[in-house]
Amino acid sequence: MSDCHHVTLARSGIAHVQGCTGCGCVSVHLGPTTIRIDPAGLDSLLAVLGEASAAIHAERRAAFLDAHKGLA
Repeated sequence: MSDCHHVTLARSGIAHVQGCTGCGCVSVHLGPTTIRIDPAGLDSLLAVLGEASAAIHAERRAAFLDAHKGLA
C-alpha cells in the first residue's frame, strides 16, 4: 500500500491539477468535481480537449469570416 501525498502540478482559475507521489495518480479538480486518472489518461484527456478546442475555434473563425465576406 502506498502513502499518498499530493503535490500541485498546475493551477488556474478554473482547474487545479495534483499528482500523487505515492501512487502516481493525477487528480484534476474542476470546481466541485474531481477526476482521478493515471498519467497516460491525463495525456489522452489533454489530446481530446485540444481537439475540442480547435474545433470550436475553427467554427468561430469560419462564422466570423462568413459574416465579414466582401467587406475587404
